[in-house]
Formats: sequence, C-alpha cells, structure tokens
Amino acid sequence: MLHTTQITMVLINSTNEYEIYQDTFKGTPVRFFKDRQTGEIKVSVDDMAKVLGYKDEHEMLSQDEHLDALNEAHKRTGVFPLKTINL
Repeated sequence: MLHTTQITMVLINSTNEYEIYQDTFKGTPVRFFKDRQTGEIKVSVDDMAKVLGYKDEHEMLSQDEHLDALNEAHKRTGVFPLKTINL
C-alpha cells in the first residue's frame, strides 16, 4: 500500500536573499531556505541534527562518522556539502 504524507511546509519569513519555510519531522521543526536568485534549497543543519537526536549541529559534527561522511561527499563531488547562510 502506498502511503502519502500531507505537506505542511509553510513560509515563515523572507529576506532579500531567502524565502524561509518550516515543516515538522518527527515532532521537530525543520527550516528550509530557498535562495531567491538561484532557487537552491538549503536545510538548517541545526534543525536536522535535532531530528537525528543531537542537541545541536555542533554535537552532531563532533562525531567522526559525520565528519567522515562530509569529507567523503566533498571528495566525490568537489563541493563541501554544508554552507553558511547569513540572514
């Protein structure tokens, strides 16, 4: 049986650079940032860390397994997968 999920993502804010949306995953709010110029979608690493059970992004990124995964992605693609968003 195919399960569908109702999308509850809502626009919560906007800046000159980003439209900021929020949804909830496993009871945790998760923010997404849509670059107005490029259309690129970015997810809040801090929010993602909380969904995965960490206190915050710093705790998550202090785990060798996560740093290894980021470095491997960088090695394969030539692009570091995390970017800073200045609001």
